[in-house]
Amino acid sequence: MSGRFLLKIVATLSVMCTGCASIVGGTSQNISVEARQDAKSIAGAACTLSNDKGKWFVTTPGSVGIQRSYEAMNVTCTKTGSEPGTTAAQSTTKPMVFGNLIFGGLVGAAIDIGSGAAYEYPNLIAVEMKALEMPKPAELGSQAPAAPMTIAWKPVSKPAPGPFTNIAEALAVKDMCTPVGYAVLTGTGHEGDTYRVNCMGGMTKEYACAGQSCSPAR
Repeated sequence: MSGRFLLKIVATLSVMCTGCASIVGGTSQNISVEARQDAKSIAGAACTLSNDKGKWFVTTPGSVGIQRSYEAMNVTCTKTGSEPGTTAAQSTTKPMVFGNLIFGGLVGAAIDIGSGAAYEYPNLIAVEMKALEMPKPAELGSQAPAAPMTIAWKPVSKPAPGPFTNIAEALAVKDMCTPVGYAVLTGTGHEGDTYRVNCMGGMTKEYACAGQSCSPAR
């Protein structure tokens, strides 16, 4: 005869004899729950306990009153920064059930089996949890080097001699300027050209030239 079939029989007898007394005690039990990470106890994990009799909640480390049952007690714990941890604690039959079966009879045992009073869970249930793996910051050496900055320079036309260079230089000599190099064309427009004469001593002369003559630029 299988254990499951025997349980069905005694459960049926317990319903038929609801007024009979239990022979091994109450149906409730206090269970302590502890969450562990790297073999160390961690506080603040929110845990849910459940079996076929109900569901209960506790924050680690802590204790909670539960309903005894033949079915396993499933425990799930969660905590920020950790992966959820789960475990299942199997119940065991109290040794006194078999001894008291002689004195209480089959009906008394059936009451305890049906109500869950015949079973007990471990007093402490430990749930293992793992820390979440955080992404590592990129190492400085692994970063791609920045592209070299390039500056696009627009070519600037250099001053050059023009058709009025000789006239501008002659005017510079009259203006007490000894030319250093030739008179250069620095600008051109609708009203004429502009020439600059570099003089010894660091002085410069500017002339506006149009037609066939030049005059000091204003």
